[in-house]
Amino acid sequence: MKRPFFVAAVMSIAAVYLSLYAKLYIVIIVGIMVFTGFLIYLKKTGIPGFYVIFIMMFPIMCLRTEVSMEKLCYQGQLSDKTHIAYVNGYIADIKQSENGYVVYIRNAFVMPDSWGRQFKSGLVVYSEKRFANPGDEVKIKVTLKDFNIPSNEGQFNARKYYTSLGFNYCADLSDIVNIQSGSSYISSIYRFADSIKNIYQNVYSEQNAGIMQSIVLGDRSGLDDDVKRMYQKNGISHILAISALHVSLVGMFIYDWLKKKIGRIASACFSTFLIISYLCMTGYSASASRAVIMILVYMLADVLGRTSDMANTLGIASVILLWINPYNLINSAFWLSFLAVAGIIYIKPILSDDKTILIYIRRPDKKNAGFFQLILFRIADSVITGMCVTIATLPVILIISGQIPVISLFLNVIVIPLMSLIMISGIFTGIAGMLSLEAAYFFAGAGGYILDFYYKLCSLSSHFKYAVIVTGTPDTARVFLYFTVLIIWICVHVILMNKKIDAVCFALLVCVLTGLRYNIDSDMKIAMLDVGQGDSIVMHTKEGMNVLFDGGSTSKKNVGRYTIYTYLKYCGVRSLDYVFISHPDKDHVNGIYELIELCDNTFEIGTV
Repeated sequence: MKRPFFVAAVMSIAAVYLSLYAKLYIVIIVGIMVFTGFLIYLKKTGIPGFYVIFIMMFPIMCLRTEVSMEKLCYQGQLSDKTHIAYVNGYIADIKQSENGYVVYIRNAFVMPDSWGRQFKSGLVVYSEKRFANPGDEVKIKVTLKDFNIPSNEGQFNARKYYTSLGFNYCADLSDIVNIQSGSSYISSIYRFADSIKNIYQNVYSEQNAGIMQSIVLGDRSGLDDDVKRMYQKNGISHILAISALHVSLVGMFIYDWLKKKIGRIASACFSTFLIISYLCMTGYSASASRAVIMILVYMLADVLGRTSDMANTLGIASVILLWINPYNLINSAFWLSFLAVAGIIYIKPILSDDKTILIYIRRPDKKNAGFFQLILFRIADSVITGMCVTIATLPVILIISGQIPVISLFLNVIVIPLMSLIMISGIFTGIAGMLSLEAAYFFAGAGGYILDFYYKLCSLSSHFKYAVIVTGTPDTARVFLYFTVLIIWICVHVILMNKKIDAVCFALLVCVLTGLRYNIDSDMKIAMLDVGQGDSIVMHTKEGMNVLFDGGSTSKKNVGRYTIYTYLKYCGVRSLDYVFISHPDKDHVNGIYELIELCDNTFEIGTV
């Protein structure tokens, strides 16, 4: 059987999804059907029965998901009264916020004070002061709470997001019972990260320091909101996360360089130590974790004298991450990371091979082609790689942002190659800064200039009206149809290898793509938004007009940006034709001021 670990990954994803969203009898029926079908397949093809173990990932992952769901035993039940509890666990990370500090505790033992049974769960604790360090073991008294869930369409779902990261509840710190110093290794890693942050803040501008912290250290606390929104609108926000590509390149470079000097086994051990330390320092993001697992598999295969298949390696990474936390399945970063790699593995061979680009355009002969012709086709190849990633990840991007950044296909051709220089500049700046700030300034120059160039590039692209197409968030049925057509296209290509049929399938996919948008009702729709103490009503008419009546709140911060605007984006609203203000009190108007500030090439306001 080819790529058994990829099969195991598909089984794991199906098992987790059904366990989370389907009734038990459906899970059992699907499990029996899959297992029976696989046994028949093995018998007809003569494949050894050993491969049954990979299909067994379905029931195994179902059980693992059921165990994980125990951690959610009190989720949704903690809003009616005060729930005091004692928490014992190790601090995974600490972030500074506007109101104090946010402390992340993984796999904490939560002991309710006479209102429930003990359970184990990840916890986010809010504290006015910093009371411990990462790696410390703490016992604290807290007031346990639920994360907020959205009351309006398009609003950020804090409960879903933090659950996907393994943190199922939040809490306010009441008292500190005991603190024990934790692993000196973990503490030293975080002290090293804090030192690098301080160096960045000294040598870069405030804006660039926040971006560099995010790119190199995975710490987004210093990111400017306007910069984050600008990068997201232009489809290059992926560079603000730990780049799995560059983690892979750096990790593989270290391993390949060291193995020539100290041998494969010693090189693999040392590289593993460095890579896992870096993963720990950057906070175990889904994309970085996937990259690290794939590097480790690559090194293991090389040590054993085997070759590693990218699809199999991707399958191993997904199975491991879902086993660690099945709720990774609802994390958008998990899907973006894995779909991007899957797009390169399965879609790029269709659109580009050794002889052609975009199915029909013939590649130039390297021996006879001129320099500029080769450069042109290298750029075209980069665009096609970006196109393959976009095709694979587009539904997830639309679910997250409600828009298609068309300009990103061209921006990424410029942005991605320069990311290596930014990464190298950031790493050397941090290391040099430990010795001398003058040396840090020297290495910071390249990274700072490139980030300034990115900012100007994004500012320039914002003048193009249709650089971004606002679609709204598509429903589940449309997303399912899109992925179904995409999978059929890949299967047809593998079986038939016919370029004409590939072209027809691609055209069909484009047709389905036009339907990936918010489903607008033909009748009038009126939405009364939950803005707390205030008013905001949005009306969508039959004729396609969008009207806002009031928009303000005195109980919610940034109601225009995070409530009204996100709702409009969710519905695919590119412009408000009219805005009516009943009277100029804050709870009716302060959100409208924010909407006016947000006007750009993707959002307009007509008459106020």
